[in-house]
Amino acid sequence: MRPSKRRQQRGFTCRSALQTGFAKSPSGRARHSPMVEFCQAHSIPHEICGKVVVASSEEEIPRLKALLERGQQNGLRDLRWLSGEELREIEPHAAGLAAVRVPEEGKREIHGSMVTSARVTAIRREGAGWRVVSTSGDYVSDRIVTCAGLHSDRVAAMTGRPREVRIVPFRGEYYKIRPERQSLVHNLIYPVPDPKFPFLGVHFTRLIHGGVEAGPNAVLALARRDTQSRASVSAIWPMP
Repeated sequence: MRPSKRRQQRGFTCRSALQTGFAKSPSGRARHSPMVEFCQAHSIPHEICGKVVVASSEEEIPRLKALLERGQQNGLRDLRWLSGEELREIEPHAAGLAAVRVPEEGKREIHGSMVTSARVTAIRREGAGWRVVSTSGDYVSDRIVTCAGLHSDRVAAMTGRPREVRIVPFRGEYYKIRPERQSLVHNLIYPVPDPKFPFLGVHFTRLIHGGVEAGPNAVLALARRDTQSRASVSAIWPMP
């Protein structure tokens, strides 16, 4: 996207996992390979370190097996079922009954630029492209992606699409593991997704340039920009 008038931007860096093909893929192939190629082509820091998806209770075992089968169907290579003992050979401090080892999983950093204090007020077609009108000026582009976080539904509606989905705000918080305890996590440790909740679940990520993050939790927010309320998911929907 290019500004129609010169505007000051600032750089940003965020961290992300290179998600693998556990989700259903029409092509039947792992979907993260193009992302790895993109990182290589643009010199974006990344690492294929592998991850484990851990079942911590008996009721999670069938879901973990289904996850393994789905990954195999989508073309992920060298997936491996691990017993609890085999899991601890890879992640000695991970408590679990079983796990799936995903060697093609990785992590990356994303670099880019961000325009702050730029509330979008309108989006409209302009020839074969788009014009985004904001309080910091107009921006034109051949294509746009309306990934506006808590305001995604409102911003997407500005493109003329029906507003069929509404945002229910939850806040996800991450915590840094203390330096003296970071050795407890070797790479990426994820839980088995729970279909009752639309959340990924708390996971551990060893960052490319050092440090370990744990999160996110899921805190129900009382407004889109609420950063103070502390109501947890379990307070709204009881968990077993």
